[in-house]
Amino acid sequence: MLTPVDLNEDFNAFLGDLIRDQATFLVHCVRLVQGLYDDPVQITLIGHSMGGIVARLAMTMGLDDAVDVLLTMSTPHLVPPATMDPQIEAIYREIRGSISPALLSVCGGVADTQIASDACALDLNPSEGFTIFTTGMPGVWTGVDHQAMVWCHQVRSKIARVLLEMTRDRSKSERIATASKWLLPGVRLTGSAEQPHRIHTIKGPTTFLTRQPPGSLELCEAGDCSPIEDYKLEQIPLLRPGRPFPIPGEGIQASDIGYALTMNVTGSVRLRCEGEDIAHGQSVTITSLTNEWIAPGPAVHYQVYFPDIRVSSLFAYRVEIEAVSCPDDVPLIKHSSLSNSNVYESRFFPADAPAILFHSHTGSAPFSSLHSRGLLVDIYQLAECGVRRVTIRREYWRSLAKAVSRYRMGVIAWTMGWSTAIAAVQQEGFDFSEHMRE
Repeated sequence: MLTPVDLNEDFNAFLGDLIRDQATFLVHCVRLVQGLYDDPVQITLIGHSMGGIVARLAMTMGLDDAVDVLLTMSTPHLVPPATMDPQIEAIYREIRGSISPALLSVCGGVADTQIASDACALDLNPSEGFTIFTTGMPGVWTGVDHQAMVWCHQVRSKIARVLLEMTRDRSKSERIATASKWLLPGVRLTGSAEQPHRIHTIKGPTTFLTRQPPGSLELCEAGDCSPIEDYKLEQIPLLRPGRPFPIPGEGIQASDIGYALTMNVTGSVRLRCEGEDIAHGQSVTITSLTNEWIAPGPAVHYQVYFPDIRVSSLFAYRVEIEAVSCPDDVPLIKHSSLSNSNVYESRFFPADAPAILFHSHTGSAPFSSLHSRGLLVDIYQLAECGVRRVTIRREYWRSLAKAVSRYRMGVIAWTMGWSTAIAAVQQEGFDFSEHMRE
């Protein structure tokens, strides 16, 4: 069951006692709703911003067994957005432990200027839940600011679908699997035998780009076909040349979404899929030990790994793309963050964008991870008109801006501290002078 709890938009980010009062109120609300049913029921909670912290604190007040799913949106799980009350620090220490309900954290990325999204990136054990950034959520593919998180239609439609689908689940693992299906990149083949099929002869790693979801994939030898189990299928945006990305309505219409299917087999492959392929061809994985990569030849899919580029939420990079353009097709660039094991963040860019900027979120405080795993770039394109060169350079001024935005509370606290100290000294000097005159 889903129940709303209106906290009247109180500024609980500044007062720990208010957060405790709200958590107590939430416990009473849930118990009241449970009392309306003859049979035991569990409640699904959605917490926006500090509402997610209120819900997690309520878990420590005996509500753990009454909730099946806690879905948070733009919630600063790791550090509070304002550290002006020691009670808030105490609350954050209390909620560090694991909880029984499935915990799903949805983050808006750099578009969220009210909280640092690193604090939203909760690195959970896969059996407990996961974190997904809206830039990597299929059909959303863009950052969402703090307030828009609750009314952005692309996000709302995904969340609503997840909540409806989870009503059939009976265990925590089933609920996490359902949420993963609809919120995380990567899908499974539908297995439909009614779709028309085509036979392709391939050799080695190959990627198929399609406009419709593939139904099944089989390897055929001497008339005998068996399913291919080792593959990767993900949803990708279909770009419109000359139009901005994301376009209005992105992700709402089925025509906005394409599919990239990659497998590594040799022989005759039977692919069931409606409509014609956009393209299919070689899939190449390369490691580049410098900040520049040059395509060795035509391919439909390149995955380029830059292990020596330091990934941090404090660094911004400018990516320069040299590509052969086609009038109707634009190569698609995907940047994936590799900082955390169970935090999913990726961003898509058209290769003809005037400027491509890469940044990541580490899910650590104070927002700087020492365990960088490098930078990963995927390129989807037509083999005859694709990316030929990629150069990545650090943007120092934008990196400075990111540092200021993340440590802004430290700057404010430093300024207030010095102002208080100066005022105290001046007050003491004034009292001393008055005493001497007397």
